Parts: sequence; structure tokens; C-alpha cells
Amino acid sequence: MQEKSSISDIKIGCLVVDRNDMTRVGVVCDAAFRIDVGPGAWVLWPGEDYAWTALCDIECVTASIGA
Repeated sequence: MQEKSSISDIKIGCLVVDRNDMTRVGVVCDAAFRIDVGPGAWVLWPGEDYAWTALCDIECVTASIGA
């Protein structure tokens, strides 16, 4: 079983997958925290728009670009 992503894993340029739909791959644009939900990130989902996504709903699949 994969380890859960932590907020330190979520960096600009990381590729992430949606845990509810593993075919949905996005690019992290900015890590963010919402008081009502907790840690997450603004993610650009191809064919969609930028969306804030909770950390518990995404899994980091690459290291950040330039890291």
C-alpha cells in the first residue's frame, strides 16, 4: 500500500493523480491550506480548470520540477 502524500510532497510542478479516479492526472500549481478543509493544492486538471483539491484526494506521483 502506498504511503499518503504529505503537504511537503506537494510542490509546484508535481504530477498528482486523483485518488477517486486514478486516470485523472493533474499538475500542482500551488500548495494551499483551507481552514474549513485542511491542506491541499491548486491543481490544473487537463481538459478542466484550476481547482482546489484536498490533500486526502490526491497522490503525488513525481518530484517537483527543478527540485
